[in-house]
Amino acid sequence: LTDGVLDSLATCTILVEVAPDAPGNYENCIPSSTLTSDELATNQVETCDTLVVEQSVPVLPPSISKAFSPSSIPAGDTSVLTFTITNNSGNSEDLEGVSFTDNFPSGLVRYGVPNTNQCGGTVSSTSTSVTLTGGQIDIGNSCDVVIVVTAATGGTYNNVSENVTSTNGGTGNTASDDLLVITPPSIGKEFTPDSFTAGSTATLTFTITNPNVTDTLTGVSFVDNLPLGVEVASTPTATTLNCDASSTPVF
Repeated sequence: LTDGVLDSLATCTILVEVAPDAPGNYENCIPSSTLTSDELATNQVETCDTLVVEQSVPVLPPSISKAFSPSSIPAGDTSVLTFTITNNSGNSEDLEGVSFTDNFPSGLVRYGVPNTNQCGGTVSSTSTSVTLTGGQIDIGNSCDVVIVVTAATGGTYNNVSENVTSTNGGTGNTASDDLLVITPPSIGKEFTPDSFTAGSTATLTFTITNPNVTDTLTGVSFVDNLPLGVEVASTPTATTLNCDASSTPVF
């Protein structure tokens, strides 16, 4: 400061921004006789203050996991998909601006519009995706984003989200889980021969098919009520092929 002017009983303030290079205690002093004026008045003692610079602690990013419940459904049924986002215990502050997007694999679709107010932010969705923006998670806590999904076609749906992020913690991990969708069995039937004289017998064949490529169907059952005038032969011969050795027709 040079050529300053102070009226009687006046005070002036000078603000200077400083940027220390490293943590530590920085004492800053104005020695005596260095504050001067044209009237030869000067400071008699030095004036000091200490700036304490602490080691900064980085904010850890959020972590995300996901789970389908149930993890296996018949085609056309629904499963609840839950994303759990966690503010890691090592953090000393809340996470702000938490966001992620999950794009569903082909064939997996939203069953209903989810609650828009989740995880302290806004949840939006399309028929094939769900997104959280602007979320907030308190220190050491977690929150859930929930959406209901369905699939019309059987198969294993591997679902991997994009990275979860926050404005003050940066980029975290992705989340992955599988949903198994089971296609129901199909059944066909055929009389052989399909035309014969009264009192003769014909063979009625039921063909049951499992359309699933990798999944075995268990507990398969059906009932067939014959039309009026047609009955099971008095000494029926029933066989099962590839229906499991324990499968036994009941007449």
